[in-house]
Amino acid sequence: MVQTLIKVALFLCVALQASAQTLRVSKSTVIGTGCKPGSATVSVKNGVVAVDADEFSATAGPGVPISSNRKNCQAALTVDIPAGYQFAFGETKLPAQVKADKGVQVSVGSEYYFQGTVSGDQDTTTVPGGTSGTVTLVNSYSPSAWSSCGGSQVVNLNTALRANNFNSKGSSGYIRAKGSVDTSIVWKKC
Repeated sequence: MVQTLIKVALFLCVALQASAQTLRVSKSTVIGTGCKPGSATVSVKNGVVAVDADEFSATAGPGVPISSNRKNCQAALTVDIPAGYQFAFGETKLPAQVKADKGVQVSVGSEYYFQGTVSGDQDTTTVPGGTSGTVTLVNSYSPSAWSSCGGSQVVNLNTALRANNFNSKGSSGYIRAKGSVDTSIVWKKC
């Protein structure tokens, strides 16, 4: 019993120590079809990387150019990782205003990857046709892609909004970000 309590206490100490780490961004660049130059900001607060882009939206419908159906915003971040730790991302949340006529789908796809690696994590959440209102869309990661242990590294966070009326050409839909794209940080000891 005592050994079990000691093991639990040690585990909690390590978990608390890992969660208390802070990711420092030394450089950020935000680009994409959904975030014009200078229209997006990046911040890290309370274990969350927030990308806030003005007018981030995708639209589909009669007379709407196909280039408006998909918009993305990618943040390339040079980060400083505390010695003895690695990080990944747990989930991405996007508050959004959506309107999707019957036959139209709107979605948010999120992915992250570390520069110089061949894989990352990704997820997509789709809102079915006939939906209208304010929603919070959540994409969750396994996570299977982890940073290097300590030091400096570049990580890319990409969010894509899609509106698709391919199955109902006469119908319309849109998805608009109503706040920042928030991606939670997960820590572990190396």
